[in-house]
Amino acid sequence: MRKFRLFAWLSGGTGVFALLCCVLPILPVLLGAAGLSGLLSVVYRDSVLLPIAAIAFAFAGGALWLDRRST
Repeated sequence: MRKFRLFAWLSGGTGVFALLCCVLPILPVLLGAAGLSGLLSVVYRDSVLLPIAAIAFAFAGGALWLDRRST
């Protein structure tokens, strides 16, 4: 039974997106296109994005562990 697979993919994707926002200027472009460029001073910091990535990867690891344990 692979009920945790979707959660693992979503968590991993969130972590990768957060890390890409740290390395590449993706977040300013997306927020500017959405008309939310005022949030850049709050969100576009490594002190915000790196913990989000760490938490997302922890959730992905937990989901993979639960998925492997349930089979």
